[in-house]
Parts: sequence; C-alpha cells; structure tokens
Amino acid sequence: MKKALYIYKSAYPWDVRVEKICQKLLISGYEVTILARNRGEEEPEEIIDGIKVIRFGKGLPRYISAPFYFNPFWKRVIRKTLKTEKPDVVIVREMHIGEISGKVSQKLGIPIIMDMAENYPAAMKDFRSYNSNFIKRFVIHNLRLPLRIEKRAVKHIDGVITVCSEQNMRLITSYGVSPDKIVVVHNTPQKIDPQPSLRSYEKEILTLGHHGYLTSEKSLMKFVSAFSQYAENNDNIRLVIAGSGDCLNDYKGVLERNGTIKYVDFTGAYKQEELKGILSKIDIGFIPYQISDFNNFTIHNKVFDYWMNGQPVVLSATDPFVRIAEDTKAAMILDCESEASIIQFFENIEFYDWEYMSKNAVFFSRNKYNWEVDSEVLIDFVNKFVKD
Repeated sequence: MKKALYIYKSAYPWDVRVEKICQKLLISGYEVTILARNRGEEEPEEIIDGIKVIRFGKGLPRYISAPFYFNPFWKRVIRKTLKTEKPDVVIVREMHIGEISGKVSQKLGIPIIMDMAENYPAAMKDFRSYNSNFIKRFVIHNLRLPLRIEKRAVKHIDGVITVCSEQNMRLITSYGVSPDKIVVVHNTPQKIDPQPSLRSYEKEILTLGHHGYLTSEKSLMKFVSAFSQYAENNDNIRLVIAGSGDCLNDYKGVLERNGTIKYVDFTGAYKQEELKGILSKIDIGFIPYQISDFNNFTIHNKVFDYWMNGQPVVLSATDPFVRIAEDTKAAMILDCESEASIIQFFENIEFYDWEYMSKNAVFFSRNKYNWEVDSEVLIDFVNKFVKD
C-alpha cells in the first residue's frame, strides 16, 4: 500500500483542508499519517477516522515546537517520522517548515509537495500581531523575511498545490516554478447539499452574512462602517457576522457608537458542523476584503460555502474574485474600498437579480466548484510524484 505523510505546523484536529486532503488520500488507497504540533492534546499519537496522527511537542516548552523555518527540533522529528513511517510522498502545509521538510525529504529520496493555500508572506504584512512593534514591522516589511523564507522553501519542494491560478502565476514569475509542477485545488466544501435553497429575495428585510476568522488581513471595517451608517436611517437589511478574531471588538465598537448593533447578529466562534445552520439565516453572502497582495492570490473558501447553499455573493474586486464572478454570474463585484459605494449598494439592493445569481450558484457548485471535482485533481497530481 502507498503511504503519504502530511506535515502540519499547527494542531490537528481540526483543520478542514488538512482533513479533506488526508481523507481523499485514504479512500484512494493511501495509508495516511499526519505529523502535527501538539497544542495541549492528551494523546501524542492516535488514530482519527483511519488516519494516524503523531503530535510533536507534548510536555515541552512551546518554543521547542514553534514552526520556525530553522527549528532543529522540527527537523529532527521530521527525519525520525520519515524513517519510521517510510512514506512514498510528503505534503507540507505552507512555507513555515517547508525548507526543513523539503531538505530532509529530498535527502531521503522522498518527493515532497507543498499545500500552499495562501500568499502567506503577504498575509503576515497585514496580521495585527506582526505590526504591534517596530522590530516586527522592520523584520516583516523592511527585511522581507517571510518572502525569503517562502523562496527558500519552494526551492526544496517538488510540487505545489494552490487554491487559484493567480497564485500559480506568482510562483512561476517570482520563483521560476515550472507550470507542470503546480496545480489548483480549490478549498471547496466536502459535502454537497442535495437540496439547496433557491432564493426568491421577495421579502421586506434581506439578511447579509459573513463567516470566518475576523482578522486584519481580511478586514470588514469599511463594510461594517457603511452598514452602520445606512442602518441608522433604514430598516430593510440585517447582518450576520459569524466567527471570532482580533478585529471583533473593533466592529462591535463601530456599531455601538452608532446605535446599530441591534441589527447585527454576532454568533461568535462556531464549529464546522454549525455552519449550515448559520448559513440558513443568510440571504446574501458578503466578502468585502481589501485589495492586497494577500487577497489577490487566494480564493477564500467561504464563497464556495455560500454557493453550495444556493446563496449569491457580493465580492470585493480582488483579481480571483473578479475572475470567478465573470465565470459564474453567481456573484457581483462591488467597490468595497469605498464606504460610499457600499452604502449606494444597500440603497439599491432590491433591484439586483439575486434569484438569477442564486440559480447560477447552485449550478456551478454542482458542476465545477465542489470537492468531488477538486479532490480528483488532487489525487491525479499527487500520483504523478509517487513511484509505481
């Protein structure tokens, strides 16, 4: 039986993308092991849904298992795991320990693939925690350390899985990665709803919604501010914001100052199995993220969650969003850099053909943007690197 090792820099469970990839490998005939970081879990090793999970760092100081690109402790445990598990292929998540994983794997003659879901160096520039003091800002922005880490990691990787074609082009032009060594595997939902709710939108009050981590690289501030200004004098829309993060209190503060927080349902952190219930409250999804080097090189999985549920989406004008909106006609692009444009959208919300976009959302989620399609692309790509 073929063996695969997935190296993950954080805790498992639970990461939806890691789970989906490893489950697909499992049902495709692979014996699968996940090497993850211990973040307080009881078991250093266990079997979860047929997958062996090995956790590194139990009982050790946190810095020992920190996913730094030069961490010798990670290098040691990766080498040990490769020798004991003897995988035919390795997949490492993101750039953090990519160089270490690549060097060890290639030295042992094992092909290695990076699962690159984001432009992580760009994300780090926007993370609030990395802008909290001068030293961090200098390292991230002036020394450009994340880009250097990514470049070194990619140098020691045999293939890359991305979530959008824009990221492919960045890797080709920035690092000279061969196009045949990159593949797009969208972060699409694993389960297809057999009976999604087609929307008529013939109702007095429409509910907009957003779900996910509320962090600075995916800011909702201009959208929340515009909503608050509009809701002061209008009563025809509501807002659901599901999730938690370091920007949550900022959004609540804007709404409280304007007296409009009563129109917003903040659900707080949620479990994956609770998402369908959250989406059932929403008529139109909203992903108003800022245009940046981070958002221009990823497609956020929540757009596919909305479509799978039959909901159209309003998107900011990032490059991937513009492309998929034109492709599907299941979303509309809005200038989310301008609060005035967002307010104008609210004023005209009843005049858009939401039912048409809803039908297109269902069509494309059934025929193109779903895990059944993406997982086959994944397996075909991984199998290219595994010796018969």
